[in-house]
Amino acid sequence: MTSRVPANDVLAWDVLLIGEPARRAEVAIAAIADELGAPDPTDAAAPIGLAVGDSGLAVLFTYLTMAQPGRGYDERALAYLERALDNVTRAVHAPSLFTGYAGVGWAAQHLRGRLLDPDEDACEAIDDALAGVLATGPWPEYDLVHGVVGAGVYALERMPSLAAEACLGSVIDRLAELAVIDGAGLTWWVEKLGWWRGDLDAARRRVDAGPPNPTR
Repeated sequence: MTSRVPANDVLAWDVLLIGEPARRAEVAIAAIADELGAPDPTDAAAPIGLAVGDSGLAVLFTYLTMAQPGRGYDERALAYLERALDNVTRAVHAPSLFTGYAGVGWAAQHLRGRLLDPDEDACEAIDDALAGVLATGPWPEYDLVHGVVGAGVYALERMPSLAAEACLGSVIDRLAELAVIDGAGLTWWVEKLGWWRGDLDAARRRVDAGPPNPTR
């Protein structure tokens, strides 16, 4: 993999801190980055996750590079992402967005054009793995963290590829299998939280319309 973090990339964010609070925040962020350090590429047991793991750290260090170029954060970002992608193939992982390989794929896709060359696609194997899992039938959970919705978030990041469009269609099918239809519409049961309602028909119409200018 090759790194290409654009140092002059302008982020359209609002300023939250100025003056002394900003200085203290920068010191704290630098201390956290230093504590995290660089990854050991031989650590096959390192967590891969986006929420807690290497793919999330790759995103962190990429945005640190964009905000503070020239500090070597891009090298750490690339090292964390490469280890996450390597470790996906070294053991069996769940397709979870937060802790599994869907999150690794989301990070790799999100960092194209930021950390990675935009023409470098590291997600084809993850596309295939998710397609196989989504084709097997109902998932036990629908939620964002571990469920089928997380796969949909990954697919949205991959749009407008044909693989992403197919993944979104499968996500809608799995959500339909998990849904309960009642007089108020569609519901999905969440343990300890109760019922959540959504418009599955609207989601399906959007997928059926297809992505603009689909590419392979």
